[in-house]
Amino acid sequence: MRKYFLYYAGFNNQTGEEQVGVAKSVDLNKWEYVGDTPQVPLKSQGLHDFRQTSNPCVLKHNGLYKMWYQGKSDSGFLSICYAESKDGVSWKAYDEAVLAPNLSEEPKFREGFQQPHVIFDKNKNIFKMWCVVYKKGLTSIGFCESVNGLIWSEIKITNLASVDENLKYFYPFILKEND
Repeated sequence: MRKYFLYYAGFNNQTGEEQVGVAKSVDLNKWEYVGDTPQVPLKSQGLHDFRQTSNPCVLKHNGLYKMWYQGKSDSGFLSICYAESKDGVSWKAYDEAVLAPNLSEEPKFREGFQQPHVIFDKNKNIFKMWCVVYKKGLTSIGFCESVNGLIWSEIKITNLASVDENLKYFYPFILKEND
């Protein structure tokens, strides 16, 4: 029997917290929540995902589920965090972010990296990530690569970069045709 997983960010209006949850289905129509708590919960004070876990991107690679997600620290910085799972349901989040802004600066609004989208390029045997780079109220789509999904090259800004606060780029999603 086939099974499908839906990874989502759930928001609690009472606490103001956003956290990654998981639902499963056998027919893509009827969904069942997995557990009654978030599957990627918030961490302890000072870590990159203390205030938020959201915007998950999941791949199954070499039999292991890999999740990159947006974390928000207590001071408001946004980072790309990482978790692994053997079954796609029970996740172990890493304590360190895989992409994090300079934490010595005080954030003006949203600073950092958010909304990751990762693909695995089979031809080059490498992970590729696109994400939003948020700095001083402006957004850009950034790109980086990794051989293991944990250590990433320096992020490069694509030509999709806002020049004023009225034009913003969000939620990159890559779709490769004909392959």
